[in-house]
Amino acid sequence: MVHPEFSRQNVAHDIAIVKLSSAIEMTDFIQPACLWTEDEEQFRIVGKLGTMVGFGNTEDDTVSEYLQEANLTVVEGLKCLEDARKSLAPILTSNMFCSRGTLGVSACRGDSGGGMFFKKNTSCGLGLSSLILVQHFEKDKVLISNLEGVRDIVLDPQRGKLYWANHGER
Repeated sequence: MVHPEFSRQNVAHDIAIVKLSSAIEMTDFIQPACLWTEDEEQFRIVGKLGTMVGFGNTEDDTVSEYLQEANLTVVEGLKCLEDARKSLAPILTSNMFCSRGTLGVSACRGDSGGGMFFKKNTSCGLGLSSLILVQHFEKDKVLISNLEGVRDIVLDPQRGKLYWANHGER
């Protein structure tokens, strides 16, 4: 189910839900990510370090065979625009946040859809990689779709249907 307000032009609401035909067996390595509660506001993570995971390209421009991780710092939206105004102004929306890696360590092509997690009591997921803008290694920017958008999902157990709240059955 693609978010009903998804836009290809500016990658707004770049998120979808996949309904599986069978349950996933949980193990020590396969666990659901938690979502932060609604009172957690995005500005509280500016300057914080989160962990991005994905199977994107490595330094030799080949796809990784193993899940990789990179620590990224959340950048205040205006600072992100300042650094890459021409590239980001048309696409940075309020349902995204911006992050950046350190010299040579960041998300890369192929990491889109990977989660970004912040340590709380347990690791909590807050976003999915939406767009990776590679400029200079020290200024790479990663736009993250804020997972607050998936809280709108409601499951009607009697009909077994998923709904985006206020947008109807999918």
